[in-house]
This record gives sequence, C-alpha cells and structure tokens, in this order.
Amino acid sequence: IADFKAVPLLIAAMQPAVKAKIGLTVSDRVKQYVDDFCAVVPSSKMLQSAGGYSIAEFLAGKAPEAKAATTRYTKVQYSDAPRLRLAGEVKVFGMPVSQNVMGPVLLAMESGKGAMEMCNIMEGAQMTPEFLAMNPYHHIPTMKDGDLAIGESNAILRYIA
Repeated sequence: IADFKAVPLLIAAMQPAVKAKIGLTVSDRVKQYVDDFCAVVPSSKMLQSAGGYSIAEFLAGKAPEAKAATTRYTKVQYSDAPRLRLAGEVKVFGMPVSQNVMGPVLLAMESGKGAMEMCNIMEGAQMTPEFLAMNPYHHIPTMKDGDLAIGESNAILRYIA
C-alpha cells in the first residue's frame, strides 16, 4: 500500500518544475524506485498524462521554462514482486492532479477493483447533492463501493487492499 501512496509524491518531486522552483533533485535510487513501480503498474501512466490534469502536466504549467533533463543511472536488478489479482468494482472520486487521490486510484486500477471517477473540484463537482450524499465534508478522494463511502486516502487504500 505504501508504494501507491509514495509514488505520486515522488513523481511530483521528480518534475523539472520542482527542480526549477526549489532546487530539489532526487537520488538515482528514487528514480529507479519510481521507474520500477511504473513498469509494473500500468495505471501509473495517469501520473504523467491525464488530459492536462496529471501531476506532471499540472507542475509543467507552473514552470513552462523548466525542461526535463535526461539522466542515466545504473539500475540495480531486484526480484519481481507478486502482482495483485482481485475482483470487484469501486469508484474513487477525485482529480488526477491530487497526490492523495492518485494512490487509491492506482491501487484500484492495478488490482482490478475499480477506477477513478472525475470529480472536478475546480468546477465545484464536490458540492453537488450526489457527491455530498457520499461525503458531506466534500473532500476528495472519496470512494464508493455499493452503499459504502469512504472519504480519506489512507482508509481507502486499506479498504481496497
């Protein structure tokens, strides 16, 4: 579960805009960790490209002059981790730009338990009567599974796992 929580944050930390704005440079091991995660979690592509709403796209808009540097590093080989194979269908309401949303979304998609439902908070979608019935605090992420609704990222991760 921790990987699904950490990788959206690390993806943000690796963006050229973050380096340009605050000078943060991540280690080669962090880059490999993120690359390894993304290689086995196909849904992680949403972190880079989501119709202008991904973490990478959002941050690129904050520092358009920042350019991605191609850095090479020596990759250490590790044994493959077991893949999750679960059944079910949950909906995680949120936006791809939110790191708190993306952990549960990636786990839901990768485990086959569900997917993301767009809740554009910039347009007030979290204030609709339908959304408020699921989460009266109008926060994202909110997960819906049948009659059950959970409105906290870590709790959603534990529920899906």
